[in-house]
Amino acid sequence: MSSWSQPSRGASHGGKVNPSPRAHLVRLRLRDRPGSLAAVAAHFAASGVDVHRLEVLGCEGGFAIDDFLVSGPELDAALDGL
Repeated sequence: MSSWSQPSRGASHGGKVNPSPRAHLVRLRLRDRPGSLAAVAAHFAASGVDVHRLEVLGCEGGFAIDDFLVSGPELDAALDGL
């Protein structure tokens, strides 16, 4: 995980996303199939983790690489549960 240091362009609050000062950038490699991304988002939500931004970086060899900008007090536990 790395800390996110700059606000990014997004779809909320007039086009700006202002992540929590404790937001982290998490890169995941997921199987590229329907429902994989939704399952991760649901897991984060059930763990009380806020997803501030998501970017699909690419797909290759049956896998997708996704960046999540996330925050929440249970982030470490949520990541351990993936």
